[in-house]
Amino acid sequence: MDLCEKHCKQIYKYGKITNPSSYNQNDKNEVKICESYALLFLKNKSGEVVDVSLIDLEDVDTVLRYKWTIGSHGYVTSGAGKNQILLHRLLSNAPQNVYVDHINRNKLDNRKLNYRFCTNQENNRNKDLYSHNSSGITGVTWNKERNKWQAQIVVNNKNINLGRFDDFENAVKARLDAEKIYFKDFIPFNRDGIYQQFDINGE
Repeated sequence: MDLCEKHCKQIYKYGKITNPSSYNQNDKNEVKICESYALLFLKNKSGEVVDVSLIDLEDVDTVLRYKWTIGSHGYVTSGAGKNQILLHRLLSNAPQNVYVDHINRNKLDNRKLNYRFCTNQENNRNKDLYSHNSSGITGVTWNKERNKWQAQIVVNNKNINLGRFDDFENAVKARLDAEKIYFKDFIPFNRDGIYQQFDINGE
């Protein structure tokens, strides 16, 4: 085959031509304009689209000034080391000592309506279950020694014991009640179904 130097290097490095349309790692990201938002396409080193990030229409020009990828932390990022830029911090214009919480916990949803400034502690409250959690509810565990369900919550780095219960439902209710009191606006996202299941007042 008659191949250019660039495609020869691609075959040598990847075993194939990564993108017949002459994809270059330094090329700007592709953006698709939708009615009320835009889609930012994120590619890997082979030029394959691996993820899509949502951004506001007003941020398209700003976003296109940089080359964006997905970092190992799951955030949309540009550059590396001291020159690394995180998309959510750029678009939110967050001060250095402030955390930016993705309200719906989707790191690829970088519309401003999905951002809120917070402390590290508040940011940690809005997280998915840890992989070792077996009850399905953060803060509810089975106490083998007491043969009961135990509920607890961490506030200001202090563990608060909410009690031990014979029934799982009562332990969950104690945890959810405590979240209402202590977490307020930073109750973990998408709790509505759980509140309804255990008849917790949603006010």
